[in-house]
Amino acid sequence: REFCASLPTGRQKYVGNVVEEMRIDARHSCLILFLYLTAAEPRLRGSDPGDPFVSDNNSAEPVDRFTTFRPTTFTRTTTMSFTSTTTSNFTITTSTYTSITATRTTSTTTSTKDTRPIWSDDIMFQESSAPLFTFYMYRAVSDKVYPPMNVNAANLPGVLWYLHNEVVERTPRKFGITKIIRLKVQTRAPQTLWEKGMNFGVRFAFDKGQATGPFECGRDKYGPKLCQGPFNSSFDVGMHNGSVVGAFEWDTYGYFVGCNKLGHFPFPNYKIYYPGAVWWSLPGPCPSKNYTQWTDWCKEREPGGYCDQTPTGQGNCTWTYEDAGEITIDELSGIRNYTEFVDSGRKEYMRGPDRDKGWTWWDSKRDELANEWRIMLAQELFAKKYPDSTPESELPEPECDFNQRKFYEDKGYYSVECRTAVRGDPCYNDVMWAMKTGMKQHPEWYRGLSPDASFEEFQAYLYRTSPVGHSCPPPC
Repeated sequence: REFCASLPTGRQKYVGNVVEEMRIDARHSCLILFLYLTAAEPRLRGSDPGDPFVSDNNSAEPVDRFTTFRPTTFTRTTTMSFTSTTTSNFTITTSTYTSITATRTTSTTTSTKDTRPIWSDDIMFQESSAPLFTFYMYRAVSDKVYPPMNVNAANLPGVLWYLHNEVVERTPRKFGITKIIRLKVQTRAPQTLWEKGMNFGVRFAFDKGQATGPFECGRDKYGPKLCQGPFNSSFDVGMHNGSVVGAFEWDTYGYFVGCNKLGHFPFPNYKIYYPGAVWWSLPGPCPSKNYTQWTDWCKEREPGGYCDQTPTGQGNCTWTYEDAGEITIDELSGIRNYTEFVDSGRKEYMRGPDRDKGWTWWDSKRDELANEWRIMLAQELFAKKYPDSTPESELPEPECDFNQRKFYEDKGYYSVECRTAVRGDPCYNDVMWAMKTGMKQHPEWYRGLSPDASFEEFQAYLYRTSPVGHSCPPPC
């Protein structure tokens, strides 16, 4: 690299055995050769078991780089253009190249470049006893529709409020949004979230495929401090820095589906006049970065919660989906030609007077009865366009049961040494009571445990679910 940098950038004349009288940019060509040799170097000396991008086929012996517990396939098409050069031993032609990534396997640990586990708690690798939910989610999108990885979704009242509050008040509409798509979603909470009494965690906002908070970024005597914006390595998350995912939320609960009732934390925290409006967050691979920075390496380290199977509740298998239809905003509101509508000077909605201009469909955003009418019309339009699909009434939406106080009870923030309780310890008495009395009288208190669970399993459960300062440490 230093040699390449020392070459002049001007056009030079080189004469050699292979190339004669060729005028080239010496530094440019040298750097291309350097990059090629760098990429080819592992193959020149034999496969490097520490490099996740190199096949193990030529290794002298089998290499177990990843410990796999659930395979997931993601297919992505990328297009890139590059200018090529020709040397005596390889040729790259000038072209536009389209590649499709092959089957990728997510894993419990990353490659030897980072030996930390994806999660610090083995329970994240286990299937959850939480219930499975199947219901519809909705998204407002433009004509270009992408897979719903690292996005926010909503129920029907929630997506209509979003359209009413942020989209149709602009002419033309915000982000070129033209329609509402429907997704048939299945979700299952990770075990650690389910044990806290929740099926859904905090709803993260996503911006260009990147989670932008709220994240826990520190603690004081009053509890957690929350920060907006992407997760930052400078955030103080205590012992959670010991895992690859870093963030307290993902380290403790896996890549959960998040929710919030509109009008409550985290946003919006003011009164909403669309009854029952809920927003959801769907974490896909590499949620810490925006989509322009997604790489296979990032996806391996941060697998997300999407899986192409029935969700198991493992930390990287909390939700799946299938497309379930779409309706356009124009057909919902009765606009025959949006371009002519805009050219005529009419407006769908104006925030100040709370009404339309030359139109009435979006009048009165703060009228609950009018909003219920809009919700009903959208439901009827989906039912009319897709008569063979499962009615929404047969796929009841689960309650958004996120509990802010319970969610941020963080037993893993500080380092706690493991110790299996013995007779005479306060924890020992609590565990024995739970095993002999509590389980018999209130089995619903011990989610995921069976009456014949071991002493250590009961102690671990009490440690995970009890408030900070409880007598039980994690068992060894």
